[in-house]
Amino acid sequence: MFRLELDEHEAYNLTPEKKLWRAVLSMAFIDALCQHEGRVSAILKTKAHRWFIDGGKDFDDVCHLAGFTGSYVRRKYEELLKGRAVKFSPTQARIIGKYWADLTRKNKK
Repeated sequence: MFRLELDEHEAYNLTPEKKLWRAVLSMAFIDALCQHEGRVSAILKTKAHRWFIDGGKDFDDVCHLAGFTGSYVRRKYEELLKGRAVKFSPTQARIIGKYWADLTRKNKK
């Protein structure tokens, strides 16, 4: 099972706000690891994947508010990629390809 590491003292003394932001990070990891082949799951998976890979201000802010650095969280995600825990099935890839193509077409109008 995957975990972001905490020291023992910190694990028992988290503020409610930090718990909230850690839940946001956890949900992004859950979305990225999802193997369901439905349309919604595939889209959430690719959005989480891009969020981890592309980073950006909101990624760094969420990581900071959760008590981690963006580079630490990204490194943990990259470990999952290397270990093949995050992978896209052919069905997910097809759904995602169609989703981004449709989105691109809508944005050009």
